[in-house]
Amino acid sequence: MRDLTSPIAVVLGLMVVTAAGVAPNAELSEAYSAIARLEARIAKLEGARLQGQTVRAPFLVVDRDGSPILSVMGGDSTRRLWFGDEDRGGSVELTMSSDRGGVVSVRDATNSVRAAMIASKNFGQFRALAGSHSAYLTAEDKEQGAVLSLFSGDTPSARIRAGLEGHGALFLTDKSGSPLVRAGMLKGADVGVVWTGPRTRAGSMGPPSLIQGAK
Repeated sequence: MRDLTSPIAVVLGLMVVTAAGVAPNAELSEAYSAIARLEARIAKLEGARLQGQTVRAPFLVVDRDGSPILSVMGGDSTRRLWFGDEDRGGSVELTMSSDRGGVVSVRDATNSVRAAMIASKNFGQFRALAGSHSAYLTAEDKEQGAVLSLFSGDTPSARIRAGLEGHGALFLTDKSGSPLVRAGMLKGADVGVVWTGPRTRAGSMGPPSLIQGAK
């Protein structure tokens, strides 16, 4: 009878060798696939970096310590961009809304607004604030729409504005905000006039003190 022990052993040996060789080949194949995927992802990221990248709001940017330095909020009617340093103080905020237009606010280390700019349809205003003093520069689409106003607290102290027919006008007030000095031009004539109070106030008795120019 023929001895089949050796052929069976050879066959079994081949099966063992084949089985032992399959696993490493499969692992290498998976590794190569993973490397290919990573290379494709890196190429995509590099392409986005070179061509510009789209980031969907809202998002927050922080420094190496985790402190916020930039935030963007997006909405249907209001959008906000904030840039600042909460540790050292000071920030700039830009807000866009469908009803108010654009607003830029600059804050100091105490989070107090020191400067602001507003822009909407046919209207623009700049504000500067420091302590009890403030200044407002406003422009509107109308005849007397350009105004520079100075305040001490809530009380106006001086005002320069576009007067009638394009002439300028100056107003100086007392501590209560009532005008004591007015300077401008007579309507319909290029003649300068300065009125001084308190007789320039409405309801005061007697003619006002004034200086009138002559042609």
